[in-house]
Amino acid sequence: MNRSKRILLSLITLLVITAILVIIYFLYGSTMININNENSINKKLALDSNSQVEILASSEYCGWAGILYRESGDNLTHFVYLKKHSFYKNRYIICGEWKGSYTACEAKNSNMLYGEKAVCFIFGNSEKNTKYSIFEFDINTGKVCKKLDEINVHENSFVLTKMYDMNNHSNNIFVFNGSCNMEEINALYF
Repeated sequence: MNRSKRILLSLITLLVITAILVIIYFLYGSTMININNENSINKKLALDSNSQVEILASSEYCGWAGILYRESGDNLTHFVYLKKHSFYKNRYIICGEWKGSYTACEAKNSNMLYGEKAVCFIFGNSEKNTKYSIFEFDINTGKVCKKLDEINVHENSFVLTKMYDMNNHSNNIFVFNGSCNMEEINALYF
């Protein structure tokens, strides 16, 4: 084989490999959610292709996103939390979800740490201007071990994404409707 044929064959091989990698990149990217695109959200979150997703609230923070939503014809509130993919612009991977009946306030710990801080999602449906106390719940002892925050919610549906300094990243988050301290919450529930 002469030199020009080898160069041509090398270029064709390089183009084919590049085309395959580009196709793989776009196919994999299409499996993720673009949280800025309503069609992408409907396609990935709706259980039925005929139903529409109504976004009640959402929040983005440090490469994380939380979406509180309801499907058309469904009385259940759904929550999903997502992690931004580092190679794709505006593409997120679902890390966890929660489905349940109408709720006042729930919280999820993503179990992802940034140093000593855990990314936590606080979400729900409540009356406007409601106060919540946020606690770290030790799953080993069955008691609240630390008060993390006290928040005021100004919207009916809300998603807050926050970082909290937790004693153990596998501990849960406990949310109390109202203002109280650790002693009061342990006396009431634990």
